[in-house]
Amino acid sequence: MLKNSRGITLVTLVITIIVLIILGSVTTYTGSNTIKSARYYNSIAEIKAVKTKVDELYEEYQNGDEAVKTTILNQGEATTAKATELSNAYYVASQNNINGEDLGNEEDYRYYSKDYITNILDIDGIDRDFFINVRTRSVLLVKGVEYKEETYYALCQIEGEQYSIKHNQNPNIPEGWGLANKLNIDNDWYAYKNIGSESENVAKVNAPKLADGMVPIKYIGLDDQTNSTIEQLTSGSRWANAITKDGSMWVWIPRYAYKITSGYHQSGEDINPDDPTKGAGTIEIAFLDKNNNFLDSNITGTVVTSGVDDSTYEDSTKWILEPAFDFGDDHISGFWFAKFEASNTDGYGDESETANSTELTLQVKPSVRSWGSIKVKNMFTVCQELKSNTNYNNYFDNVTNVDTHMMKNVEWGAVSYLAHSKYGLNGEQMYINSLNKYITGLSSATVNGSTSISSTYNTKIGKNASTTKNVYGIYDMKGGSWDSVAACHTGNANKLTESTDPAFISKYIEEYSEYSILRYGDAFYETSRGKIGESSRSAWNGNHFRLYTPWETTTFNLFIRGGARDFGSAAGLFNINTKNDGTPQNCSFRPVIVVY
Repeated sequence: MLKNSRGITLVTLVITIIVLIILGSVTTYTGSNTIKSARYYNSIAEIKAVKTKVDELYEEYQNGDEAVKTTILNQGEATTAKATELSNAYYVASQNNINGEDLGNEEDYRYYSKDYITNILDIDGIDRDFFINVRTRSVLLVKGVEYKEETYYALCQIEGEQYSIKHNQNPNIPEGWGLANKLNIDNDWYAYKNIGSESENVAKVNAPKLADGMVPIKYIGLDDQTNSTIEQLTSGSRWANAITKDGSMWVWIPRYAYKITSGYHQSGEDINPDDPTKGAGTIEIAFLDKNNNFLDSNITGTVVTSGVDDSTYEDSTKWILEPAFDFGDDHISGFWFAKFEASNTDGYGDESETANSTELTLQVKPSVRSWGSIKVKNMFTVCQELKSNTNYNNYFDNVTNVDTHMMKNVEWGAVSYLAHSKYGLNGEQMYINSLNKYITGLSSATVNGSTSISSTYNTKIGKNASTTKNVYGIYDMKGGSWDSVAACHTGNANKLTESTDPAFISKYIEEYSEYSILRYGDAFYETSRGKIGESSRSAWNGNHFRLYTPWETTTFNLFIRGGARDFGSAAGLFNINTKNDGTPQNCSFRPVIVVY
């Protein structure tokens, strides 16, 4: 008995030792991998931090005189003592350059020790030495980092790394953004999500059509003011964003049909007598292909493309094609809408003596003075000329399949309906841009706001001024400057264009002889009590409208949308007004891009 007990004990002991050896090896292996993984991601973080500083040095280099350029290029140390390590790092990075970054010439690199980076470049938390080429904004680790049996020296080796921008193709990626990789719905470049849905079902939409020279972008930054995470800034719907060659920013609006399921042709006061600012109806959206088939097989009903009347809204099986997607004779899959109000590279917008010109260069960027003090005819011309032979290289590589034009009233409506739906604000209101200097992409701290608050678009507060309540939406649609649209009373198209071609005018300008249900999709009649001769002047959310009587007025015959920065609750998606053809500071505009 004792012998048997002793034998069992020995066997058990041997087995136990073997198991412990195996577990120890597994733990060591797992721990080693964890350490390698941590080193890898720490290295990426350090490269990004250094790269941000190098981008600043590059801008100083570009804008400086010869003395400044020489000083910047001579920072760090010569690579003579590190020639072998530089050659190795440069060779590996070049051979494994997944993202196509321009690494420049090997001889242009300088050696930056971690102490130099900490003490001279003033970057904390750096534990590695670098080789840097300021001319191409390239950053290499002196000693690579191992991860998954590979050695990495640069971001350009990392597949999908958003900081690895192809500078030689587009040096104007906006701050906080990087290249997106793919154009499909599975990539998370764009996603029309049901806000508040736990499952976050992604709607299928027409893929964005990029012009040559446009690139898709994805937000990768961090809110410096509040240290918010990327997730906090981007939760909710992600509308596709892209940039043109100049760095202007655009948002994709895909083809859809809609139905108004409550609040049709009612004011905010009709819907909510106690608080008209909270009175708004509901809009459902169904995305379509170019043949007006529903992209979601679960959606049923009929798409109405013409002959809309009051009975259409009473029929739950009827969906109305948003008319903005029939552009002239073309059935388009979507269009690119300016993310911010237009501005110009010279910063003019305060005085008509400088701003009222078609010779200035248009841009669509945040945190700049919007382009006011310009006549509507010049707005119209500037937008048309984005595709002209003299200008298009600022924005595109070629324009054989591109149309650019001034935003029409119905295109404002298309954005507004999508924004109001569950794929945007989900019935909430965006915050107002109330700063009195007409700076683009700013937000007050509340819906109707104070002129003393001005948070930039990519901050925790600032994102509330977007059509999606995150950085992927469209800004300045509530407050900021008024947005002029290519729409007018009948007989006044000459205030937008010199052309007398009826087909041209019909395609690019909306003429209104009266206002009734015969006009739909432009976020006015359907979302307000707005009609000539009626006393109510309130739209959804208490937004203001004013159309001068008599309708055929010879003075105030051009349309503007959104409201100005001091309009409070009267400003918003459903606000409409008319103006003359003067040059007020508080009226800007937006271009639209159609790619065939």
